[in-house]
Amino acid sequence: MDSGASYDSRVFSMEPGDTGAVAGGNGGAGGSHKDHGRQEKSWWKLLSRSFGDAVGVSGIKFVFNGKEMMLRRIIWCLILVAATSIMLYQIIYQCIFYSTLPINTRVDIEFAENLDFPSVAICNYNVYSKSYLEKNEKEFADFLKYVAGLYATHQPYDYTSYEGNLTTKNYTHLSLNAAHQLDSILLATFNNEVITRENFSISLLEFGACFTFNLGAANRLKVHAPGISHGLQVVLDTRQWDYFYATSSVGSAISAGFQIQAYDSNTSSAQVNEYGIAVGPGTRTLIGLTLFETRNLAPPYGDCGEKTLKYHDVYRVSSCHLECKTDYVIGMCGCRAPYMPGPGRECSPPEIICVRDAMDVYGRNSSQSCLCPVPCHTVRYAATISQAKFPSDFYSQLLAAQLSANPNLNVDADYFSNNLCLINIFFNELIRQTTTQQEAYLFVSLLSDIGGSLGMWMGASILTVVEIFDIMGYSLFRTRAPRSNHMV
Repeated sequence: MDSGASYDSRVFSMEPGDTGAVAGGNGGAGGSHKDHGRQEKSWWKLLSRSFGDAVGVSGIKFVFNGKEMMLRRIIWCLILVAATSIMLYQIIYQCIFYSTLPINTRVDIEFAENLDFPSVAICNYNVYSKSYLEKNEKEFADFLKYVAGLYATHQPYDYTSYEGNLTTKNYTHLSLNAAHQLDSILLATFNNEVITRENFSISLLEFGACFTFNLGAANRLKVHAPGISHGLQVVLDTRQWDYFYATSSVGSAISAGFQIQAYDSNTSSAQVNEYGIAVGPGTRTLIGLTLFETRNLAPPYGDCGEKTLKYHDVYRVSSCHLECKTDYVIGMCGCRAPYMPGPGRECSPPEIICVRDAMDVYGRNSSQSCLCPVPCHTVRYAATISQAKFPSDFYSQLLAAQLSANPNLNVDADYFSNNLCLINIFFNELIRQTTTQQEAYLFVSLLSDIGGSLGMWMGASILTVVEIFDIMGYSLFRTRAPRSNHMV
């Protein structure tokens, strides 16, 4: 055998005169350097000879096949460079698009057989009953008059001088007893059935003491048909003759009538002062509701979320803001308002003026001092409102004539137009419109698009990439493998 040409022919072919490798390993430093250079050259030769056949990329065999015409190899090389450039552009674009975390918004309209009727909060614009205060809380009535005069002229006040004069120290007790009571509800029906005042509860809100219908998650009332006849109808007596001074401009006798809010008590709390609908006396108000449900994505795709509250077990945006208000008021006044949560000391009646001033300051800085994320699931009721005169002049005269037979009642036709209001709250349609955020581009979609780009422009796949690294590593390994020192 010709030892100079047949040594380890499975890996590479030796050039004529290449005897450094068979010198028994004692060729010196110069021989080792030459051998290293030949190994690198042999690795490239081995890679170039086998790359075209080992890698499944369309057209690459024409580039690495030394037997092909040079012009043909150049043309295919240019085609491969162009295809590779377009492929890389598409893959980079797809990766950048995926990194933006895009979302889609899907809107579904569901026609339901029935819907949960919302909770309804009804608040009289007047917070304190004049007749009650003048009869039972004369000192507090005088205090309200004093504060109202100072508030109108923007003069400072000293409530400490009233501490010893006020017999009532419990402001919650005072607020509930001095407010308009459930007898302001003259008539109420739901789903065409008469309901009693026991179906309503009184609770303290920022607006004052309010009536609430259908409060709580248990035994929620359901509506099985749309329209006025299948909703809530309430006739209310404003009782303007009983209006008095207030401790704040929220529940204020500046306006006459009621402020009403329909809300989902499972996902939110009543915020009548912010989102209520004003209903004046002498009107019939139709409030048609449409149910909107929103499901948002949590980070990193969206901004919705929750945070642990100090005084509430269930997170609601309204509860979060109320806790921020509570902390701010306690910091400024050393006490909290009756409608505020927490174990802090309840403000005395005179101290409630400090709460009013603190809330005014808080309102100007609330966007910076309170961070309450939007929950991922929200329910709201959009309202369409229309009004008409109530009662009509004819009906007012008729009522006055009927009630005149009762000697204990002293009312005339003008009383009804100045004090009564009729409210209808109902669903326009039994539909639930759900807006859902969805991930627009999943990681699986990214992999599919990368595979599509590889296949379209290179006729390759992910396994082709593995083949490239495999043949490069295999060629390097074979050229660096120890050689046998014996000659045949």
